[in-house]
Amino acid sequence: MPTIWRGLTGRRLRVVALHPVVPVLSVLFQRLAAIIMRRGWASAATEGSDALSVMDGFVGDSLFRPHDPAMDAVGTQWCRRVDGAARLAPYAYAFRKCLTDYNVALLQVVGGMEEACARAGTDGGKVRLYGGCRHFADVYAASTGRPAGDWLQFRAWSAALVWNAVSTLFVLVGTVFWLVLRIRPRVEQLSFRLLLDRVSDIDLEVARAAGDPDKVLMVERNGLSAAMPLPAGARYRRVTRADARVPPGRALALLAALAQDVATAWWRLRDLPPPLFSRLVVQLGKRRVWDAFFHRFRPMAFWGRDDYSMDHIVRNQAVRAVGGTAIGVNHGLPMNTYVGPWRQIDFDIYYTFGSHTHQYAYADTWAPGMQVVPVGNIQMTPARRARLSAPRPRDVAVYGIVIPRLSAFLDEIAKLAQALPDRRVIVRMKPKRDDHFMTLYRDWLVQAPANVVDHVDPDPYDLMLSTSYAVTPGSTAGAEALQFGAVAFYMDMEPGLRFFYYRNFPTLVVYGGDQIATRIKAIETGSEVFDFQALRPLIDIGAPDFYTTFADTLNVLEQRVRP
Repeated sequence: MPTIWRGLTGRRLRVVALHPVVPVLSVLFQRLAAIIMRRGWASAATEGSDALSVMDGFVGDSLFRPHDPAMDAVGTQWCRRVDGAARLAPYAYAFRKCLTDYNVALLQVVGGMEEACARAGTDGGKVRLYGGCRHFADVYAASTGRPAGDWLQFRAWSAALVWNAVSTLFVLVGTVFWLVLRIRPRVEQLSFRLLLDRVSDIDLEVARAAGDPDKVLMVERNGLSAAMPLPAGARYRRVTRADARVPPGRALALLAALAQDVATAWWRLRDLPPPLFSRLVVQLGKRRVWDAFFHRFRPMAFWGRDDYSMDHIVRNQAVRAVGGTAIGVNHGLPMNTYVGPWRQIDFDIYYTFGSHTHQYAYADTWAPGMQVVPVGNIQMTPARRARLSAPRPRDVAVYGIVIPRLSAFLDEIAKLAQALPDRRVIVRMKPKRDDHFMTLYRDWLVQAPANVVDHVDPDPYDLMLSTSYAVTPGSTAGAEALQFGAVAFYMDMEPGLRFFYYRNFPTLVVYGGDQIATRIKAIETGSEVFDFQALRPLIDIGAPDFYTTFADTLNVLEQRVRP
């Protein structure tokens, strides 16, 4: 309310980001911010700026604020306090991921603050950050290399103890209520070869590799996805976490453990910034939810697709607690080398595109003891692998993503199309929630060269198999196209990105459409040899069939658990 009053009394306010002190307030704050800006009492920090990436009208995309390794030292004093508490020590790695997530959230504020400071300096004004915390000063210094000076004034949360107590009670009451509803006098424990976190249809291929459908259980993320029918011919039992059942004795043990965990967290960490504290206590509650779920459904192996999520760490702890093995797969490759959500990953077996990402950037932050296995892309199904040797046209596929300099990228694609009029240049634009960039793309299509084609099929992998070249400003699709047999080029459009990942592979990096056209002609005349095998550290192009590898892994695990 004080912020709204300042807007009403004539001060120029810019909404930099929304970071509610407790997660339950997120929706309320989003709606309140929308009303404030609609009435003209404030504006978005990115309004009128071409230098920042925009999502939903706020500085909400940290893509251009990479998680610099220097950030790993910010907040480590809290990590030591977690390590020093016997009840919390098992959650030390999960807390580190919570801290990374919070720091990344604050990184999103840095860009908006710099923009606001630049404008204030131009206008002779002064900047004050309302609603922030002192921890932001450390994040600012680590990310910019400059200390937060007097020109950047803070107002700390004055009621951290109260808000953290609210978070503690909210998680405690909510989890108790959830567990009580799932108490049954007797619970039959059901064992499965594989429990599978189903995200898309590719997970059905993984399920088929596991063998007998009766030994596979699909874990849907919510009731809505559970209600959606599976493709024809797929017969698998499907559950959600709400299907957990526990007997009274086990429920009491879980509730007692939860009460001790959250009480210890509040006592030892009650002075943490509330958004960080709430992230941790939510994980404490989710651990007991997963314990209840795996009491009923016992996995030999659990297939997880949520490596980016804070939740996967406590979920995998619960898997191990019942003797299961947690198996994960990476979602793709980073455009920025140091991506916050990938700083902490914890599976027993983790399938990756290639070996380079782990060895180069994450060897010191991924969980020790995790078996990292390069397998290429799991989208390379046996059916698609069989098509690799088929003839394909010399067309160029462009995999566009939202970047601040999207217009410049599209202009270079137009030059490419003009330089290669004998073939199609097929553009597949990845949609974004904010349609500003999609509108820009559609306007560009109207005046694009005649050989430019808009790709509307939702499946990009058929496009990879039916084109000879791939171009992107940073999408994982470029590396995937390599495995699918296409020559790939990464257009380096953002010189301000200090950690653009693909600069580690100079063969892939180009700077304009004319350069791409020249290289394509050289490849086709034989004056340049594109060495696919040299790129295997990026994506394991020659890897054996993933589904055979996965089936063999399950067979090995099965031999271990047999008496």
